[in-house]
Amino acid sequence: MPEFCHERGVEVDFAPGFLHGKTILLIHGGWGGAFLLSTLNRYGARVSLIERPERISGTLLELERIGLSHDDFLLEIPGGGEDFHLAEEIETVIERCGTIDILVQNLLEFPPSQPAEQIEHSEWEGVITEKLHQTFLVDHLLARHFMAHGGGRIIHIVSSIPRDGLPFQAAAAAATAAVENLTRSLAYEWGRAGLRVNTVAYGHIDTPQAREHFWPTPQQREGIEGRIPLGRLASQDDVVGPLLFLCSEASAYLTGTTITVDGGAGLKQIDLG
Repeated sequence: MPEFCHERGVEVDFAPGFLHGKTILLIHGGWGGAFLLSTLNRYGARVSLIERPERISGTLLELERIGLSHDDFLLEIPGGGEDFHLAEEIETVIERCGTIDILVQNLLEFPPSQPAEQIEHSEWEGVITEKLHQTFLVDHLLARHFMAHGGGRIIHIVSSIPRDGLPFQAAAAAATAAVENLTRSLAYEWGRAGLRVNTVAYGHIDTPQAREHFWPTPQQREGIEGRIPLGRLASQDDVVGPLLFLCSEASAYLTGTTITVDGGAGLKQIDLG
């Protein structure tokens, strides 16, 4: 049995503390970010969070709700400007921690729904900048650090929901598709330098933000669950396993791939009676 796992009957779990000694940089709390941070922290990782100024209060409230304090992680809040001073904040994290082993970029959050013909150019640019341009900027900045230290891991977290077309989310859908292809391109380019680049694409996760955004009524929730072969929405616990797998040495030969965690929702829809 690998050192990062232990066996409990027929069940294999990640061993407590298997991430001890690893420094993980999480970009954006956003949807589910607080839970991801707390999970990585619980398994022994030293986690640093870079969060946008306008979102930090909500993220901190969520972290406090699940029992984390400022002492449990490092927090960096970028200033304004087009690149939000990400380079400076990343350098600060490296100075404080000595290194970064794993980069996790959380891109699950959606902008407000809007008909495509009503999207202003500035609104389109804002979504593409946040979800695509800044994703590559951070990957680019960390790649140099990883290469200088013999390798590293980059994990993009996206939503699988826009893949088959998502009405009123044209910009987010376009950016998400671009990130999945970016993952494959960077994995190919940087593999020989010891970098592994992968994406996790989650379907409908039962979070307060998603409830408000996608199924504000019980009828809408039932409609979504009816299109999922496993018959239910993902819990936050369902989210954890694939991320921990990509953070572990169990994924040492995996790069350039997207792990889809959607309960089968992306499969062809056929009425089975």
